[in-house]
Amino acid sequence: MAQPILLNIDPFDAQNSCTFAFLYEGNQAVKNTLTIRNNETNETVYSATQQTMRLEHVLPANTLKKEDGTPGNGLCYNAALTVYDALDQASESSQQLIFYCFTEPSFSFSNLEESQVIQSSSFNLALQYSQLENEPLNAFQIHLYDYNKVEIFHSGPIYDTENLSYTVSGLNDGTVYFLQATGITVKGMPVDTGIIGFSVKYKIPALYSMVELENEPLQGSIRITSNIVILEGTATPDPPAYLDGTWVDLTTAGSSVTFSKGFNLQSDFTIQFIAQQLVDYSPILILDNGRQKVEITYMRGKFEGDSEDSVYLYLRAYNALTNYVAISNRLKVSTLTGPLFGWVQRSKNLFSLKLQVMGGDPS
Repeated sequence: MAQPILLNIDPFDAQNSCTFAFLYEGNQAVKNTLTIRNNETNETVYSATQQTMRLEHVLPANTLKKEDGTPGNGLCYNAALTVYDALDQASESSQQLIFYCFTEPSFSFSNLEESQVIQSSSFNLALQYSQLENEPLNAFQIHLYDYNKVEIFHSGPIYDTENLSYTVSGLNDGTVYFLQATGITVKGMPVDTGIIGFSVKYKIPALYSMVELENEPLQGSIRITSNIVILEGTATPDPPAYLDGTWVDLTTAGSSVTFSKGFNLQSDFTIQFIAQQLVDYSPILILDNGRQKVEITYMRGKFEGDSEDSVYLYLRAYNALTNYVAISNRLKVSTLTGPLFGWVQRSKNLFSLKLQVMGGDPS
């Protein structure tokens, strides 16, 4: 009779059942015998015959155990299978199949839960992984799905398992999404967080709302007025260097982006910017029209009564006659978990500033 071929299987938890599938081209199989041995001691830990014409053998849950009776996880095994036909003739035994058993790992998002509301267009996901027998995670990837659970993005394999995080960007306001992380361990055991649903609702401080709604009852309509202007700048050097294909890198001395059109320093205005990895005590925004100049510096310090350092924006506006100073709210250093939103507003010759961690609240 022909020799059956056991198909490879992923590592599994010995507390679960497992189906050993095989290939066989001999006489019609009516039963098969699977024998499993501890690969280190070669001691037989399972041997049973199952009556079936299917080319598989189902190992019952909680069958493989250690000498102390606990689940046989963290061990390597070898398996061999023999097929029998209707005349009870046995086939040649298959070659040994090596496999592992591990306790099912724990793999989950640590900062995302079902129905959570994300308040910005990007979100820095954090994951956590653990496994009882210390089987290392080899790689993971992120999957983003739309409302119908159709995949619209996946990160591809990420092998930096020391840093279980990933920033998902491009999230649209007022939209429902689903996220999932999958991975595989060094020995090939799959892991999965499951699919988590969340929604996106941008949060912008009301003080800086630049869209006004006005009811028009006689026309049965709403008038929408917006003063939002997108400014195009020029970079030094040109073209600019980018980080992650999204952020303009201004960390090199002499690097800058200049905006010279689309606004007037003599009129009221609001400017919003998004930045990260700012350098303490360094200018981050300079507005200059040759007659007036506004310089905003990223500051850091510990104030009386505080237990830790805080960061804030320091604005200095001046011309030939005046020298005006304004300071933003303060953010504790421990809360700086992502990129920063900054707003600068001039209203009736007075300046105000706000600083906020993306997705967080000003403090």
